[in-house]
Amino acid sequence: MGRVRLLATSGDRLDELRDAYEKSHAEYLQTTPVMVAGAMKEWMDRTVAGVPTCARILEVGSGSGRDADYFESLGYRVHRTDVARPFVDRLRAQGKEADFLDAVRDPFPEEIDVVFANAVVCHFEKPQFSQFLARARAALQPDGVLSFSTKFGEEYEPTSRQSRLPATRKFSRWPTGELVQFLETHDFVVVWQTVSGGIHSKSQWINVVATRRRAIFEI
Repeated sequence: MGRVRLLATSGDRLDELRDAYEKSHAEYLQTTPVMVAGAMKEWMDRTVAGVPTCARILEVGSGSGRDADYFESLGYRVHRTDVARPFVDRLRAQGKEADFLDAVRDPFPEEIDVVFANAVVCHFEKPQFSQFLARARAALQPDGVLSFSTKFGEEYEPTSRQSRLPATRKFSRWPTGELVQFLETHDFVVVWQTVSGGIHSKSQWINVVATRRRAIFEI
């Protein structure tokens, strides 16, 4: 695998995000639904459609572990990760394989078949999102799948805020067309997407399934 060249960017937003989840992890767990259903289930099922159960799935931002549990109920094995240590400690206490991972600044494991990130990249501005995509592409197999959700907006907005938790978190919103183009510039091709309502607010979410575009030498 080639090295990922990181773009220059401040780590303040990433550090604030980690601190917010570490300080409010209990409230987050209390307000997170325990079941996968509706539009989320449709998206997650589409993520692994045609993917053999022997595939290596890397989950970025596991949080409560709900989504990984759902994939494992389908016969998959999931490597759980999170940037907030209380989530990692909780998952490990449950006997799960879980590791600390900063999705922008840490290298991903290699030869992954699926990278899944629910409500993670919504916290990134474009430079950080670019770094995440570079790391995901470097980690994925040539036909690997990237599946993620982010907030929908009529125009790109990098600094919206939400007050569900006591700690402040920043969000970015994306129009679907601009998001597709952004992914294409990072060698990902969108194969499925949908816009659905949020659980806790009137916000809408874009659920995306994309594949890694092969380089010429890989064909």
